Amino acid sequence: MSWTIVWQSWVFIVGIFFVLPLVGSALISVITTRTNQHLMRAFGLNAPLIFGWLGVMVHEISHAVVALIFGHHVDKIQLLQNPFKDGNENRMGYVSHAWSPNNKYQQAGNFFIGIAPIFGIAAASWGVTKLVWPQLLLSYHTGESVMTNTAWWQVAVWAYLILNLSLALNLSGADWQNTKSGVIWYLIF
Repeated sequence: MSWTIVWQSWVFIVGIFFVLPLVGSALISVITTRTNQHLMRAFGLNAPLIFGWLGVMVHEISHAVVALIFGHHVDKIQLLQNPFKDGNENRMGYVSHAWSPNNKYQQAGNFFIGIAPIFGIAAASWGVTKLVWPQLLLSYHTGESVMTNTAWWQVAVWAYLILNLSLALNLSGADWQNTKSGVIWYLIF
């Protein structure tokens, strides 16, 4: 096998499994942060709590689940809190976890823990769609209209829940720091 093929394959793999998730996560974070800022200007400081409570909980649960998968010790989980209350440091939730700096598997896990909400919220969005508006998923296979046998309240509940989940897709500075701390070992593995 030539080194050119090996090199091209390695670049392709790094692009698909490293660059794409990071760039996608960064773009999603920017869009979500801007959207939350607009909502706060329009509806006040409580807008993130009103429009993003479920998403924040899924966001934090995603961090915690992946931390446990990678053998981290989860010290504390705060699924939802008022970010503007004294002592909450503008955080709507958080997961406090510890790992061994000598354990390369746990260090590589930091990469996945940092970006876990992107995948957790995507999975939760699929679950909400499957539960509330399954026609949306089935219409591709059946060719039927997504509005066939769909009540208005299904669309309204689905839209609220998807918006709620989507508004928590932004990764915090701590999330990005966590991701960075695992990058080297992620690339090696």
